Amino acid sequence: MIPLRSPKLLLAGILIASHASANNVFPDLPYQEVTAGDSQSCAIDSSQKLWCWGSGDFGKLGTGNSADQVYPTAVSPGQSFKLVDAGDNHTCAIDT
Repeated sequence: MIPLRSPKLLLAGILIASHASANNVFPDLPYQEVTAGDSQSCAIDSSQKLWCWGSGDFGKLGTGNSADQVYPTAVSPGQSFKLVDAGDNHTCAIDT
């Protein structure tokens, strides 16, 4: 297992961050929940914001479209989440 604060983070088969760009990819917050589906990943940070990235097929990133996201993208800004789980072609989250 690779810790979230490590120089490289690999989830859902996608290299997300390298040492040179890790601070630009993930906000400097601890993450309380991380999940990986078939081709997408999501995380809830310590301020209960939901971030998703990877393949956007079928709208599974929750960003309102089906575009792929290379970097973590905020889902429903202004809303707080407590749980997230990703599957093959879906992602589900429970808000607070």
